Amino acid sequence: MTLIISNTEITAKNTCDKLHDYMYLQNLEPRQYSLSIRRGVIGHAVLEVYYTCRKDGFNHYSAVESAMDKLYKIIAESDPDDVEHTTMLGQLAKLLIRYFQYYEYDTYKILAVEKIMTAPMVDDEIVFGLYVDVLAEITTGEYRGYVDIIDHKFVMNFKSIDDLRLDPQQPKYHKTAQLNGLPIKNAIFNQIRFRQMKNPTDEDLFKRSPLLSSQTAIDTVWEEATQTAEDINYEKSRDRHITRRRQSYSACKNCFFKDICMTELAGQDITIMRQAQYQIRNRPLKDWMLSNA
Repeated sequence: MTLIISNTEITAKNTCDKLHDYMYLQNLEPRQYSLSIRRGVIGHAVLEVYYTCRKDGFNHYSAVESAMDKLYKIIAESDPDDVEHTTMLGQLAKLLIRYFQYYEYDTYKILAVEKIMTAPMVDDEIVFGLYVDVLAEITTGEYRGYVDIIDHKFVMNFKSIDDLRLDPQQPKYHKTAQLNGLPIKNAIFNQIRFRQMKNPTDEDLFKRSPLLSSQTAIDTVWEEATQTAEDINYEKSRDRHITRRRQSYSACKNCFFKDICMTELAGQDITIMRQAQYQIRNRPLKDWMLSNA
């Protein structure tokens, strides 16, 4: 059976075997994510509407109207007693209005939105899959006709140069585009900064950061990701999974499973905690791949 693997699964395995166990063997996720993650999910949904409208031929103003209608519906359906969440939604609305104003004259031609893209890692045995937030064609200048893969990121602070160089996602996306025969120019993080600041400029809030890697680095990241995928496939094929904990501060401090992991480590019953705080993960990429096998 073909293993369908994502950047998130590879990162989880490289971060901690136990994290990978919770996410991909037990298929668990928190019943409620942090405010930061909820902001990103809602922001992505609004941007999906905008860029889908642009792809379908809507002008900028009509696309903005449709996108903001999506957000206003989410706001109307939210719990008014959840003050933190409601405040976040109001701030997000203001931020996205500025985003749409800032990028009103974007020259990209939108080719695809929330597109599933795949590439073989090991023949037909292991397939890498990803969601492309936006696939856009460059329409002006030296690289006219080339395409960029754009990934939205809602961030407290812009990624540093080191963050961009060390990030494993962009090289995999760039390589996947190459393996699909696309004339790829860049994989780009479309950074939208939600930190509350006094009188921020547009440049304080919005930044598009291209991949900072050579082709050699891209190929090396892909090769090493393939090795991790092969390790995962080997364990799954023999039903012998490594689930040791890394127990490092950097890996554990923001882990979704920190509480249940430490409770389990202490030898205590986690049944009620698991039922109350976690649910079975929705994995649309895997479901789509299996339905098209």
